[in-house]
Amino acid sequence: MAEPDKRKASRLTWLILGGVFFAAWFIAMFLLSERTGREAIGSIMAILSTVIVLGLYFIPAIVARRRDHHQRLAIFFLNLLLGWTLLGWIIALIWSLTAVRRDNDQSVVAAAAYGKVMAKLHAMERGEPDGQRQPPRDRPPGR
Repeated sequence: MAEPDKRKASRLTWLILGGVFFAAWFIAMFLLSERTGREAIGSIMAILSTVIVLGLYFIPAIVARRRDHHQRLAIFFLNLLLGWTLLGWIIALIWSLTAVRRDNDQSVVAAAAYGKVMAKLHAMERGEPDGQRQPPRDRPPGR
């Protein structure tokens, strides 16, 4: 996934999570505006337990995000849409714990080193000293 696509997916994930928490906050303020005393404490406890349950519900998406999983957006939507079934939640959790594919610089460096070694070997096979390619004799060097 290209870097701009990762940013877009990350922003979308945070936008959705922010919307969920904003909705919870809005509902909490609405409920608390008309209650006093024990009713307010009960409402606060209900809101806190809802936030905790939502946090537990989205553990697969959180794990995928923290591990920078290459399929974290798909895991998030699987978790969001099918996490309410225990099977969907377990599948999302297992998927978030699978190996993370990385397009890192090590493979690029290894390929470049391999290419240099192979070029040097071919130059040595052609009889060029120290594997260095000699400039053609019909043109001046540097062109």
